[in-house]
Parts: sequence; C-alpha cells; structure tokens
Amino acid sequence: MKISPEFFQNFYWKSLYSPRVRCGDVTALWFHNVVNVDCGVAVNVFWRQLAADQYDQSDTYGNKDLVAAARAGQVIDRAIKLLDTLPDDYKDFYARKLIARIESRACKHTDC
Repeated sequence: MKISPEFFQNFYWKSLYSPRVRCGDVTALWFHNVVNVDCGVAVNVFWRQLAADQYDQSDTYGNKDLVAAARAGQVIDRAIKLLDTLPDDYKDFYARKLIARIESRACKHTDC
C-alpha cells in the first residue's frame, strides 16, 4: 500500500510542528510522523496497559491491534466486499452512510 497525505486526510495538517520530544512525552495511540533534521535514532517501546484479554495472546509487547479492533477491521473488510457488488453510485452512498454511522457512534473527540 502506498502511503500518501490523501490516505491520512483526517490526520494530515498543513502546519508544521517541531517539538522536542523527551522520554515519556509519547503516549499510546499518538499518531505521528517524524523527520530528523540531522542524524537520529528511534527506539519503539510498546507496553500493555489494558486488561490482558484485550490483547492477542501471541502479542508479547502490545504492539498489535487490540482484539476488538482487529475483529472490527475484519467486519469492515467484509462490509466493503459486500458493497463492491453494488453499482458505483450506490456503493459510494452506502459507504459514506456507514462511515457517518461509525463516526457518530464511536468518535468522541471534538475534531471528528
């Protein structure tokens, strides 16, 4: 999959923020992109902070999608496959309807 600003259109801003990140500044679910000005070293550390049953049993560090999120992704894949059987105009209409439904029920942030 080619990653582009269009792919992350809800996360892509035209403003540039240049923070100094120190130990402990990054939290779980922080979407970010990093460009080093000079030389840099990145170390990813994943940790489990939810109940054990929220994680895939084979996920030692907690860096895979949570079980419920992985299952929801599978449901979305099946929904898309069903919508692919419709004519393009109908597929677009129902896909947008489903997106709005997900946003209205799942998104609690003010920027959604």
